[in-house]
Amino acid sequence: MIFDPRIIEPKPQSVARYNLTIQEWWAMLERQGGVCGVCKRVPPSGKFCVDHRHVPGWKRMAPEGRRRWVRGICCRNCNGFYLAKGLTVEKALNAAAYLQRFEDSLSPAAPALEAIPEGVPLEKWLPR
Repeated sequence: MIFDPRIIEPKPQSVARYNLTIQEWWAMLERQGGVCGVCKRVPPSGKFCVDHRHVPGWKRMAPEGRRRWVRGICCRNCNGFYLAKGLTVEKALNAAAYLQRFEDSLSPAAPALEAIPEGVPLEKWLPR
């Protein structure tokens, strides 16, 4: 595979934290098509992160133990904004359904949202 020339190879000590070699890092990135595993892009900085599941005892864990929890390679944005915030499959599916409901509401066949008449307290319109 020919990789995007913007990609910056990580330092050996960075991947060693996960008991990975540089060659294994490149192989992981190749399995993902040479892009972030989440947004499917190469970040403008060219820098990627090794993403891992956040488990109890991570900071005290030896690199050999950490390797088991490595999920893949992602850009810093996806790692910091989504994955490091405790995103789970369940939460991701809920978020996707939430976004889909909004997109569906934009279709011409969808009922329009009813406007709250002026002077009516918001509490009267909220579900109980």
